[in-house]
Formats: sequence, C-alpha cells, structure tokens
Amino acid sequence: MKKVICILVIFISLLCSNNLIVQAQDNQISNETFKNLCIKAEKGNSTAQFMLGLTYASGTGVTQNNEEAIRWWKLSAEQENPGAELYLGIAYGSGMGVIKDEVEADKWYTKAAEKNSKIGQLMIATAYSQGIGVAKNNEQAMFWYRKAADQGVGEAQARLGELYATGEGVEEDLQGAIRWWKLAANNGVTRTQVYLANSYALGKGVEVDPIESAKWQQLAADGGDRRMQTQLGFSYYEGKGVEKNDEQAVKWWSKAANQGEPLGQYMIGKAYLSGFCVVKNGDEALKWINKAAEQDEVMAQSWLGFTYYFGRGAERNIEEGLKWIYKAAEKGDPTSQALLGNAYYTGHGLIKDYSKAITLCRLSADQGNRFGELFLGVAYYEGNGVEKNTVEASKWLKKAANQGLEDAKRLLQKIK
Repeated sequence: MKKVICILVIFISLLCSNNLIVQAQDNQISNETFKNLCIKAEKGNSTAQFMLGLTYASGTGVTQNNEEAIRWWKLSAEQENPGAELYLGIAYGSGMGVIKDEVEADKWYTKAAEKNSKIGQLMIATAYSQGIGVAKNNEQAMFWYRKAADQGVGEAQARLGELYATGEGVEEDLQGAIRWWKLAANNGVTRTQVYLANSYALGKGVEVDPIESAKWQQLAADGGDRRMQTQLGFSYYEGKGVEKNDEQAVKWWSKAANQGEPLGQYMIGKAYLSGFCVVKNGDEALKWINKAAEQDEVMAQSWLGFTYYFGRGAERNIEEGLKWIYKAAEKGDPTSQALLGNAYYTGHGLIKDYSKAITLCRLSADQGNRFGELFLGVAYYEGNGVEKNTVEASKWLKKAANQGLEDAKRLLQKIK
C-alpha cells in the first residue's frame, strides 16, 4: 500500500504542476485551441497528440475520457515523445484508463527517463528503490535519483539524502545527506526541512546549531508541518535558537493542536489550564488534553490519570483516572507507574496487591521519579511487600525529599 501511495503522490503532484491541467481545471482552454490541437494531432504532430491526450484526461472542452487520452498518448509515444511516454507510465502505474500494469509503467518511465524527462527519472528511480514492477535495485535507484536531482527535482534530492542517511545502497554519509536535504529543502520539500531542523538540533552530520535548527523549524512550520509547529513552540518557549517569546510559543502550539498534533494539543491544554498567554479556561484545557490523550500522548494520559484519580482539576472519577494511569504506565511513564503502584498498595480503586505495588514503584523510583521514591520509601518503612528496613526507607525518602516532597520530609523526621 505504501508503494502505491508513493507513486500516486508523485502522480498528483505532477498533474497539479502541469500548466495545461491547471488551465483545464479553470476552464481556460478555448474551443478554438481544442480544434487546432485536433487538426495537428490528426496530422501526426506528436506534441499536439500529447496535449490532446492531456485535454481528454482533464475533460477540457470535451467529456473527460481516460481511454481517449491513452489512445492519443500512445500515438505520440510511438514518435518517442517523452511527455507521452511519461504519462503512459503514470497511467499504467495508477490504472488510469488501462489495466494497472507496473511492469508496463516502468517500461514507459524508462523511455521517458532516457530522454532526460526529470519526472520520468524520478518515477523509475522510485520503482527501483521500492521494487515496484522491477527487481529492487539500489544502484539503479541511485543512478536515476541523481539524474533527476541534478535537474533540480526536490523529491529526488530528498530521496538521495535519505539513502545517504541510512546507507541504503550506498555508503552511509550524513554530511552527504545534509547537502542533498538542503537542496530539497530550498525546493520546498517540507520533510527535508524537518530533517535539517532535527540534524542541527541533535548534531547529526553537522555541528549542533540551535539558530540553524530554529530556521528550518520555522520554514517547515510555515509549510504546515504540525510536528515542527509544536517544536517551534518549544523553541520560542525556551528561547532556544530564537528570542524567547511566550506568545509565539502558544501561537505555534495552537496551530499544531488544530492540525491534530497530540503534543501540541497537550501544551495548549496546559496553557489554558494555567492561563499562560491565553484566558484561563479549565473546560478548554480538559478538551485539548483529552484529545492528546486519545492519541496516546503519554504526558496527557498521565495528567488525566492524576486529575481524575485525585479529583484535582476535574470531578473525581477513580475508574476514569485508573484507565489513563494504566495506559501511561504501560508506556513507561514513571509518574503513572508510581500512581498505579500506590493504588495497588492502598487498595484505592484496585484490590490490594503489594507485589505489584512494589514492582511498579521500583520501576518508577529507578527512573528518579519522586513519587515512586516516596511510595517505595513508605513500603520499606511499613514493611508491606518488602521486609521492613528503615535504612532502605530513609534512602528512598531522602531522594524524594530532595525533589521537594513534604510528605517524604515529614516521614524522615519521624524515622529519626
């Protein structure tokens, strides 16, 4: 399925970039133009035959007719018109007006590519890269991607960067990947802007450079990438690579949230919860955090679990709280592991089970979570699920106290 989608995405992009198709959609091709195309095509003009095929494919001035489009493209392709060869490849690759045949599609892509059609080169490269209609061949894929990339095709530049980054069919070369991604990014390929933002943030293939990372975050965010909108929000919030600007942080989290990005939804929910650069609104906060949690954002699930279980910020609902605590704990969230462990320890909402309680609290405490440290310290102090041991209890309670938990401090004083 992913292979088919990849081909169709390229196909749609190609159609949308073709002037004739755009004109056709706007009904701007006159009857006279159509008649002239017909006359030239009937006389054997390959360009006119190709254009007439496009006209039938778009339904301009005539009833849309894929079969007729194919007929004219075949006549044009017989005269080795690269445009017709390319569109025949697309037709066979997508099953437009013909029975879908990936092998036949690759034949026509190759013919177009050999005549220096940059989209034909991209299409046959993709076929070799993914084994669509041909045996997978990384060497051939690299050859044709480079041909298309050298002609400025952003998608080909992006794919070359990806192959160099993963070492697929070529020696891994992160700096080479960066070079190709920059070319693709400047050609508007949004995902390569994301790659560059992450590369400069993490120092992969380049030196760590927060300013350069923020630049690419901005471009990708402006292009609608919801993950980068969230990340740009954090950059503004932290003043990392850009001047700190809380209003901008909330603006970008809001944009991401409205596109369904779960971390952005969680952050805008938290903003509403505290009134951070927005009017404080508990209902709005709960709405956004719920949306994030439903998409498996672990921080949102953990927050909802705590909120419902203890009734802080929402009406208390132990069952609902435990539902979210379970989900977050299964993902390794240490706070939720501690809360679930405490539920098993106290029997609040669950049947007491000291063994499960200790296991969960230890998992949490070993990650440095203050609640896990507190609950584990309590268990050692009381001798439930573990042998009573005030030394071990003090060790864990000190850790929790050093993270500001007053309950841990009070129990430490009692032990002394």
